[in-house]
Amino acid sequence: MTQNTTYNNFIESYIKKLPTGFKWQNTPLQIYPLEFISKYLILPTPLLQADYHFFVYLNKGEFNHQVGIETYNIKAPAILYVPEGEAFSIKSVKDELVGFFILLEDKVISSTVSNDELPDLLAIETLINLNADNNQWLKTLCDLLYREISSIDPKRKVGTGLLQALIYKLNGLSKNKKTLSRQNEIAIRFKQLANEHYKTHKYVKFYAKELGVSENYMNRCVKAHFNKSSKQIIQNIIILQSQLLMFSSSKDISEICYDVGIDDPSYFSRLFKKITGQTPSVFKNQIIHGLSGF
Repeated sequence: MTQNTTYNNFIESYIKKLPTGFKWQNTPLQIYPLEFISKYLILPTPLLQADYHFFVYLNKGEFNHQVGIETYNIKAPAILYVPEGEAFSIKSVKDELVGFFILLEDKVISSTVSNDELPDLLAIETLINLNADNNQWLKTLCDLLYREISSIDPKRKVGTGLLQALIYKLNGLSKNKKTLSRQNEIAIRFKQLANEHYKTHKYVKFYAKELGVSENYMNRCVKAHFNKSSKQIIQNIIILQSQLLMFSSSKDISEICYDVGIDDPSYFSRLFKKITGQTPSVFKNQIIHGLSGF
């Protein structure tokens, strides 16, 4: 099992020493101006899994960021959302970034969003491009949130209220809102189950039974929410987990193949290339020689 990346070890491993006077926050809800952080990042980062949720609100600039198996070119104005446990990599920064990085621990989510609203949070799109009005609205809100969190005596209820407003706004802007809440819930729960059981259960039938729905209905929910089939989601998770193992261990390809629950190394290599465009050997050699694009 790959160790998740905490906020503390991310700072230690991937951010160069910041200017004297810069202070990291120690609260479960944190917000930082991008211009103070982005120029000190050590890039590209390897593929990581965070033990926190985070948003990147981009008012100016451009950067490339991998989330899951997809890579996004993010141009301002936009907002990026990465949920806890999702694999990510910061690949490159093209221009000086202006905006905010917002980190949320699980305890913040549970105190901000009710259980009934949680599927709506998880249904927020990974990348939302903003028009001028929405950009100004988010800039104002993030400015207020930063001023509150970084003040000498921050008020928890004020911070929670501003965070709720941000989540509700993004949920309204997300195209995924068009799908029914029940469909969202089934699709998200399917992916959670697939992350837990991908090693031993690679067939869609198992997950439909666990969710108490038909295979056809579950497939429709997953396709509507993720724009991928249930089978593709399972395969993507397998390959993503194998990539994480390549970054974090010295095991050879065949060992990693068995670790992710595939008994046939030839099939694993074909699947890996189909999804990533590279063979496992080429990908691992890039990591070893420091040439990987991740």
